[in-house]
Amino acid sequence: MTKKSVFLTLYLLMLPLMIMAVISDIKFRRLDTRDGLTNSQVNSILRDAHGNVWLGTQFGLCRYDGYRFKTFYSYERDTTTLRSHRVDEIQEDYFGNLWIDHGMNFSLYDPVTESVNRSPTTWLGKHGIRGGAESLHIDSKKNFWIKTYDDG
Repeated sequence: MTKKSVFLTLYLLMLPLMIMAVISDIKFRRLDTRDGLTNSQVNSILRDAHGNVWLGTQFGLCRYDGYRFKTFYSYERDTTTLRSHRVDEIQEDYFGNLWIDHGMNFSLYDPVTESVNRSPTTWLGKHGIRGGAESLHIDSKKNFWIKTYDDG
C-alpha cells in the first residue's frame, strides 16, 4: 500500500467519528405557548438581518431574540399596531423593514421605532408604486416584486 492509500483508509475510518463529534453538539429546543409564543399555529418564520427570529401566528407577530419573546398585536384604536392579529407571511426588505401579510392587507413594521404602518401605500408611493399591494415578494437580493390592485 502506498502512503496515499493508507492515509485515505484512515481518513475514511475516522470520518464517522468526526461527524458524530459535530452532531453531538447540536441542541434543539422546543418553544411553545408556555415560553411566550402567542399561538401554537405558526404560519411564517423569518430570521432577520440582526439574528432575531420572527414568527407569524394566528394571534400576533412574535420576535424571539434567543432568550425571550416579544409580541406585537393588533389594537383597533392604535394605528401604530398590526392591522390584524393573523400573520400569514413575513418578509424583510433592504431597509430592514418587515412586510407583514395579513391575507388581504399588508402592514409595514419599522424595527427602529418598533411601530407599524397599517397603510404601506404611502411608503410604496414614495418609491413610485401606485396603489395598494395585493401580493408582494422580496427576493434574495432584496428586489421588490409587487402586484398592486391599481396597476398590476
